[in-house]
Amino acid sequence: MIHKLGETPGIETFEERKVLYRGRILTLAVDRVRLPSGAPRDREVVTHAPAAAVLPLPDERTVLLIRQYRHPARQVLWEIPAGLVEEGESPEETAARELQEETGFAARRWETGPRFFTSPGFSDEVIHLFVARDLTPSPLPGDEDEWIAPVAVPVQDLEQMIRSGAFVDGKTLLALSWYLGQCRTREG
Repeated sequence: MIHKLGETPGIETFEERKVLYRGRILTLAVDRVRLPSGAPRDREVVTHAPAAAVLPLPDERTVLLIRQYRHPARQVLWEIPAGLVEEGESPEETAARELQEETGFAARRWETGPRFFTSPGFSDEVIHLFVARDLTPSPLPGDEDEWIAPVAVPVQDLEQMIRSGAFVDGKTLLALSWYLGQCRTREG
């Protein structure tokens, strides 16, 4: 149902959940909800642990990205370092750990970026974005099932890479577009 411009949409009322699958990183469930009209509806939901992602900036002219094969996409992607928030870990701690594991660097300065849902139509996954500055070499062993190559990319190349379709990973597109917007705001 389309509402009038500016009108607050109705809210669905949760009734029950049926878990269909529980895996290491996600759970697939069917939630029974009641629409504002009173009609029942089933919603397929993927519950997913929160994640943290980091935009590493060795200097103001360079972004440190990674290249990684992603099986569901069946290709090597340009990405920012990211990973799941582990039990007992804060999103900030996750970002610092992933930066070290995936790039071999630690950061002396951190900034908090936006927090966003990856696909709220069917998933509750939230990613917390951080910006890492003042990088120093500090490698941690990476996950044994990840093959990652860090690549330094000039900031001046990012817009053309975005326009050409080089970036297809949502969190990376969001992080880079957000960062470039921040740069424009500071400049003008």
